[in-house]
Amino acid sequence: RIFDRTIDLKFLLSEKDKDSERAVASMSRFQLLIFIFVIAFSFFLVVISNIKIVQRQTKVDYNNLPELPDVPRGVLELLGISASSYAVSKAIQHGAGKSGNGDGGAEARAGGAPGGRPPEGD
Repeated sequence: RIFDRTIDLKFLLSEKDKDSERAVASMSRFQLLIFIFVIAFSFFLVVISNIKIVQRQTKVDYNNLPELPDVPRGVLELLGISASSYAVSKAIQHGAGKSGNGDGGAEARAGGAPGGRPPEGD
């Protein structure tokens, strides 16, 4: 579907800006994509090295072939942190889009001024 353009990859590393409808770079998407590629490439290299080790053996025991390597817990935790940072950035953007446009956002609910103080002159 990617090759026949039914899946649009135009905004893979960017997002539409709500104010101007143009694409802006997304650091959280870029970080998540880089982490996924690095982890997948490392896993691929480990699998290939295990295959080469088996091929070098003169007598191959087909009942005792190597399994897929275990992914360390720390790698999964880092990938989870990266994915959650993307989710948090989307939540912040969504919240800023609703309350940051001057129509009764966070400042209006907190009393109109930073720190929850009422506006001067009242």
